[in-house]
Amino acid sequence: MAAPEGGGRAGRLVASPANVRRFAVLGCLLATLATVWPLRAEETPSPQRPRRISFLVLASDRVVWERIGKEFEAAHPGTAVDVVEGPNATDLRENLYTASLLAGDDSFDLVYMDVTWTAKFARWLVPLEAEFRSAELAALLPAAVAAGRYGGHLYRIPVRTDVGVLYYRRDLLESAGLPPPRTFADLTRVARALQAPPRLWGFVWQGSQYEGLVCVFLEVLRGYGGTWVNPETFEVGLDRREAVDALEFLRRCRVGEEAISPPGVTSYKEDESRRLFQDGRAVFLRNWPYVWRLAQEPGSPVAGKMGVLPMVHGPGGERSGTLGGWGLGVSRFSREPELAVEFIRHVISLPGQRALCRETGYAPALAEAYVDPELLAANPFLPDLLRIHGNAVARPVIPEYAMASDILQRHVSAALAGLASPEAALGEAARETRLLLGPDRGGRSPVRPWRDTRFLASVRNTAVFTGASIALETLLGVAIALLLHRTFRGRGLVRAITLLPWALPTAVMALAWGWIFNDSFGVANDLLGRLGLAVQPVAWLSSPASAMAALVLADVWKTTPFVALIVLAGLQGIPLEVLEAARVDGLGAWQRFRRIVLPLLAPSILAAVLFRAIQAWGAFDIVYVMTGGGPGGSTETVSLYAFQAYFRYLDPAHGVWIAVNGFLLPALVSALLVRLARPRWRRS
Repeated sequence: MAAPEGGGRAGRLVASPANVRRFAVLGCLLATLATVWPLRAEETPSPQRPRRISFLVLASDRVVWERIGKEFEAAHPGTAVDVVEGPNATDLRENLYTASLLAGDDSFDLVYMDVTWTAKFARWLVPLEAEFRSAELAALLPAAVAAGRYGGHLYRIPVRTDVGVLYYRRDLLESAGLPPPRTFADLTRVARALQAPPRLWGFVWQGSQYEGLVCVFLEVLRGYGGTWVNPETFEVGLDRREAVDALEFLRRCRVGEEAISPPGVTSYKEDESRRLFQDGRAVFLRNWPYVWRLAQEPGSPVAGKMGVLPMVHGPGGERSGTLGGWGLGVSRFSREPELAVEFIRHVISLPGQRALCRETGYAPALAEAYVDPELLAANPFLPDLLRIHGNAVARPVIPEYAMASDILQRHVSAALAGLASPEAALGEAARETRLLLGPDRGGRSPVRPWRDTRFLASVRNTAVFTGASIALETLLGVAIALLLHRTFRGRGLVRAITLLPWALPTAVMALAWGWIFNDSFGVANDLLGRLGLAVQPVAWLSSPASAMAALVLADVWKTTPFVALIVLAGLQGIPLEVLEAARVDGLGAWQRFRRIVLPLLAPSILAAVLFRAIQAWGAFDIVYVMTGGGPGGSTETVSLYAFQAYFRYLDPAHGVWIAVNGFLLPALVSALLVRLARPRWRRS
């Protein structure tokens, strides 16, 4: 009788077709259970499981919001508030929320929104007018509540507000016997009388190509009696005389005989301008209320020496500050919308406003909080802020706000950088804005493929950046590889140190280089001054040529080690016998390099150039962090433009078109390089 399969050993599994089928069925059942069981568990929550809500905040505010969350949990047993730490940059958090809402994700129950996001996010938010009583809304600042309305519904409840203010050195004005300014002429006169640049500048503000520049321009525009966009009629006022006068004032602040601002102000955001004022190096500062608390800290050179005013005005205008602030909306994808509403109600109560604004220096959204003794002890200038709020100028609540803002940013930045006159810049901005808000608004981009001059400019900028970076990286990479190929003591350590820049995250590196090239605090200007090579600070990021050069230099520093590594690998593949034979034949070092080493290295160099061309053409984070595409769009790359179109403008079709067509050129160049390199690679 034949022996049984398995050699008679009990318990041994046999790989018969029947057993294979049984295991396949069992595996499918287990996989199905593993998938369905968590869903069933989520559908039937345990009585002990807390009801959770979550939202994303900037990193510096996480501790404050966690404290508010704990207070809410204590008042509402069985609940949990998850505060997710996000980046400090407003546009980065906007992009994170956009990606989540586009995907229909329920990760965030609440949307912590800037004042300009209402119209953009309205389609994904729950209308809140029925959730809050009229008395609750009436207790908040009217302008802040109005900024949360769109299309007849209330989508955003303000939890803290902002308004642009003008800080000034009260001690300096009093010592000189000068009153605080009321008009633009007064501001210029007092600033010129007190400034002593570069030690002390007259007026610092936010001039970089980003949303802060829009806020500054809007205040000056209101001061001259002008308007930007009427959200009801879509009337555009950018090409009127008042707008040109406003931009001309900002241009004169930076250049010319009446200059009162540092040349690098066109690369300043809130923090750079605040640091200059807080270090005692500026007479006037346009910024937000949060500066007051930081400037009063122990050791601050301006503690107890500063005052606050609304922005000054010109003939026919009025003093005002741009309305800012943050609020909370409820996502349509939230699993706990009722709990999210209760959390908002807690935040806008007086205890919630105290917890949010006492330590941060933020301006509360609750009118009652402006006379609260506890908050007044922490922020004694709250009554001044309340008066400024009464005349705040709001940015237009329109769905296309992100693109309208970018249009204004690019053209105002171009005029400040000297790329266009104020009349020409604002005329073009008005034309593009009217196209954006025209009869076909909401259906298409304001410009179409191949007629998109911004796309063509981004291709040109990307080509310049890629070509300059690759040329320098190739030369330096070959030179470094030749040095590292030599035998010397500690060669391994030197090779490891050489690769460190390549290992650093690009965003972190770009942030560091941005500060290195800062005209007031940067290492680059300090080094040039110590060497006697620069009498005045160089505004590296404020002109198109120097901004592009700064980007190229930062990119070369980071990625040259990558080229050197590939070339070094090629050097180590060259037989020593060949080089020795050439030396015996009488060839010198240069002849050996030119006739033997370089031809044998050609495949490695071409491979490095190919990889770097693809990487450099797709440059995004280094440009996004260092320049934001400015000044005047002169450093905007294809990747940055595609990103803006897709996420900021919510125009996926145009964003995809930019990305696809923008990468046709590098694809063709890459194919050409591969074709040229193929014979050499085969021979090697």
